[in-house]
Amino acid sequence: MKPFAVMRMKRAASAPVPWTPASVSTHLWIDVSDAASRSLSGAEITQLTDKSGAGNTFTQGTSTKRPTLVSADLNGLDTASFDGTDDAMGDGTNTVGKNVSALVCAALFNPDTVNADRRVFNCSTGSSSSAARLLIGFNSSSQFRIGGRRTDAGTYAEDVAVSASSYAGQWTIVLALFDYANATLTVRINGAQESTGAFLAVGSTSNSDSVSSGLGSNTTANAGYFDGKLAEMTVQPSLADVEKIEGYLAHKWGLTSLLPALHPYKSVAP
Repeated sequence: MKPFAVMRMKRAASAPVPWTPASVSTHLWIDVSDAASRSLSGAEITQLTDKSGAGNTFTQGTSTKRPTLVSADLNGLDTASFDGTDDAMGDGTNTVGKNVSALVCAALFNPDTVNADRRVFNCSTGSSSSAARLLIGFNSSSQFRIGGRRTDAGTYAEDVAVSASSYAGQWTIVLALFDYANATLTVRINGAQESTGAFLAVGSTSNSDSVSSGLGSNTTANAGYFDGKLAEMTVQPSLADVEKIEGYLAHKWGLTSLLPALHPYKSVAP
């Protein structure tokens, strides 16, 4: 009599878990497409809640100054439209950029105007632009304006080497890599490095809270109004996941055509 064959059960292979900003520690995560993290008054956006868990909530109490929700605008997902005149949202004291050796600010937006002082995001340790801890926007010379300062008492510096002219009216994935430990600032556009250079002095940022942050304007919401649409943005204290962030945004929002051919997440989401 032949012995019974021993049957071995094979475990079904687990499906890979998609990467999102929830996979890592973030200081800020604003996602306009997530209905659970926003509040509306009609089509006006009154609140955008931080999905990072850090509690940074952006609000606007004045109806005429609220961005407008654009339903199913990009890849079937909702976005926010800022009018460039007075639309802005603000957040009070927060811990964005506090006591870190690196920061990556990633933003997906579609600017209508790139030839004036426009702030997509402005986080500050004071009331003036020279006190900006982190700034992403444009200047009057049609360049991306990306900068900040490392310490509260330190000087402000920025990278204005990247032209923004060709990105007007285009959805664009922008990453600003603040490597404070090595005193460099790198700008990446649509998955490719566009600029890198010396930035301030080696060290970590001050161990103090940011006084305020502005979404679509400066921190006091009285200048630098962004003219265009915003879909999503994150700020995280690590340089480890740069290409994953780009791949995540590109696949979620249907923008993989923007990524270069050799990008590791051109064809497959992270």
